[in-house]
Amino acid sequence: MELIRPEMELNLLKILLWPYHWLWTLFMSAALPFIWFGKDQRRRKRAGLDIPRAPLGKAAIWIHALSMGEVVSALPLVKALKNRFPHLALVFTVATRQGMQVALKELHKEADRIEYMPLDFWWSIRRLIHHIRPSIFILIETDFWPGHISYLKKNKIPLMLVNGRVSPRTYKAYARVRFLIRRLWNQFDLILMQTQLDQTRLLQLGVSAGKVHNNGNIKFDRPWRIPDPVNIQNLKKQFGLALSDPVWVAGSTHPDEESMILNVFNRLRASFGNLRLILAPRRIERIADIQQLIAAQGLKPALKTMMLPDESSYDVLLLDTIGELEKFYALADIAFVGGSLVPIGG
Repeated sequence: MELIRPEMELNLLKILLWPYHWLWTLFMSAALPFIWFGKDQRRRKRAGLDIPRAPLGKAAIWIHALSMGEVVSALPLVKALKNRFPHLALVFTVATRQGMQVALKELHKEADRIEYMPLDFWWSIRRLIHHIRPSIFILIETDFWPGHISYLKKNKIPLMLVNGRVSPRTYKAYARVRFLIRRLWNQFDLILMQTQLDQTRLLQLGVSAGKVHNNGNIKFDRPWRIPDPVNIQNLKKQFGLALSDPVWVAGSTHPDEESMILNVFNRLRASFGNLRLILAPRRIERIADIQQLIAAQGLKPALKTMMLPDESSYDVLLLDTIGELEKFYALADIAFVGGSLVPIGG
């Protein structure tokens, strides 16, 4: 039975986090001069150097999503909150460049501010919280940091986690430091998990039962459109695909998966000579490496952004853009979802 009161949990967490903040201070003391005089604007924002000192000036809902996948999951929630509470400012933060690109594209109408989340350095986090002064903080799926969460709790800001998940690998890691993980998760006022299994794993770690609920995956709350056959035909023509060409779409692939997919693709081509592969890596920064993999297999790649109209002299189409995978999945006779062949968790 848990006998520690919430305020005692927070005080104990502060003690446990002291060495953590000390290490962040050492790291940032060494890194700040390079960030300050550097040209990388994202690093400046992640360090909290460009956060305005003045408060936002309006009651706000703060939503944070780590990267592209979490941003996509958040879309129906953000739109619903803006419709329900139009008088509140909506601040949306991300941690990655891909997440920022999708957020700017999809949420520019709903979000009053879209910013990079600072690193978990106490000075940076305090600056952002003092600027936003949120009425509530909502975290999508994952990416919560101890300093950030504890400082929000210290300022009595309600904390909510939506679409939470705990993979088998993450659960094993959590179990090794159960005494700390339990106290971190218990800082949240409400925790909504994707599945019953995710909920059970948190309860087994000792998170308070009254806070944890199974609410399903909000990614499926998005409005889904049935692909228009005419649009599919036009898209095939645009990328030099005959209507009779079978298409294999492999999306959100991870390192080591592409080589396996290409091996299978080459074997299938022996029986299905007009089979085409559309490959969309999870991180487009890896495009150059994947081009080399394709060439090593004796196949000809084509980049989506570099293709000429109706070009068809390629074997593998590489998607080097963000946010278009759903459209290309509509072309698929065979679909593959990345992360299925490698032990990445999630």
